[in-house]
Amino acid sequence: VSAEVAGPRSAVEPTLAFVLLDPANVIAASATQTAVNERHSFSALVPAGDYTLKVAGIDPLGRRGSVERGFEARLAQAGSLRLSDLLVAEPPASPSDPLHPMVDTTNERALVAYVELYADEAAPLRQASVRMEVANTESGPSFVTVPATLHRRDARWTIARAQLPTAELPAGLRRIT
Repeated sequence: VSAEVAGPRSAVEPTLAFVLLDPANVIAASATQTAVNERHSFSALVPAGDYTLKVAGIDPLGRRGSVERGFEARLAQAGSLRLSDLLVAEPPASPSDPLHPMVDTTNERALVAYVELYADEAAPLRQASVRMEVANTESGPSFVTVPATLHRRDARWTIARAQLPTAELPAGLRRIT
């Protein structure tokens, strides 16, 4: 989950916090941190299901804001594989640095696309190949196609990651929706 502070940048770094609630309003996860570059990202492992995410921020001057969103945590099914949602982030300074997913727009010359693949059996992941594409529509032509690098974590879990150049994209496609 990622959050960005809207508005003009300032030297004052806000504190952002989140709480993730299950349908019974029981806290499934929570955290707080100072937003670096007015961004905040975190991850939490939760069982599949419906959740409410509440994110709030306050800066040292007392300016505050909050947002609440409902969502469903589920893995998509693709044949014998299950897939995470696609994560899009600006490239980290070092490949070993954690990714900080983007919320809205970027001026970067490249983006990192990241997805996790899970299998009930080990065999499908040994033969998996993944490519990342950028297009206007699901059936439209691809503006950029890049093969993903696969990072096998164990017999049933693999991470697919690719760096996508943005310079080739038409105006307007740098906005993530």
